[in-house]
Amino acid sequence: MARAATTSDAFNAVAEPRRREILNYLALQERPVGEIVASLGLSQPSVSKHLRVLRNVGLVDLRRDGRQKLYRTNAGAIRPLHEWTSTFERYWRHQLRRVKERAEGEIMISTATKIEDLTLNITEEIHVRAPLEVTFAALLEQLGPFNEVAEDRPLPMKLEPWPGGRWYRDLGDNNGHFWGHVQAIKRPTLLEIAGPLLMSYPILNNLQYRLSAVEGGTLIKFHHSALGLIREGDRHVSSGWSYTHARLKERAEALRAGKAAVQ
Repeated sequence: MARAATTSDAFNAVAEPRRREILNYLALQERPVGEIVASLGLSQPSVSKHLRVLRNVGLVDLRRDGRQKLYRTNAGAIRPLHEWTSTFERYWRHQLRRVKERAEGEIMISTATKIEDLTLNITEEIHVRAPLEVTFAALLEQLGPFNEVAEDRPLPMKLEPWPGGRWYRDLGDNNGHFWGHVQAIKRPTLLEIAGPLLMSYPILNNLQYRLSAVEGGTLIKFHHSALGLIREGDRHVSSGWSYTHARLKERAEALRAGKAAVQ
């Protein structure tokens, strides 16, 4: 059976979110079109069109006061809508009560344990005997074309060093693995990346490299935080970061000394 047109079906009429906003706004007091336009941030033609639809299905009443037209929600006409939706309200109340009863019957896990299982935090400080600019350039190289996971295990990456730039592994022929986006970059003191990294499950990682000039060179403060379904094996990534940062330190100090790039 064909569904009734919007102009004759109250259910269709209130399916439009802006019409529901208008009904809520007119529920307590009658108002002219101008006030509706100003309060809801809609154009006057749009408001007039919605009011016409609501009037046609009886959900809004019109009263003339001189040359002014005043609109108000017709509470009586809305009652059938309320009665219909309350059927589902009772259903979901019953369902939620069953969920609550079942949850209370099971062994409860502390909130602290849950949070611990879903989070990961790694911090490291790296002291580099090289200036800020040189160290920052070495960082971009180490996370990019010279990235590696262990000795003799290169894992070259592409890092686009600008806000929104991608950090990914290019396998050629439009294949690869996306690791994250550059969330913030402020040369030569900050690089922040957010994304899944190498983890192929629901998770969000945030990497922060904060660089500052100190006596004798540069101090890098590294922070890796993650939230999601973290596998136990991925909690040992700190050793991988330590290796990466050791190579970064070597590269920056070699660049400072004017040596060839570390391979």
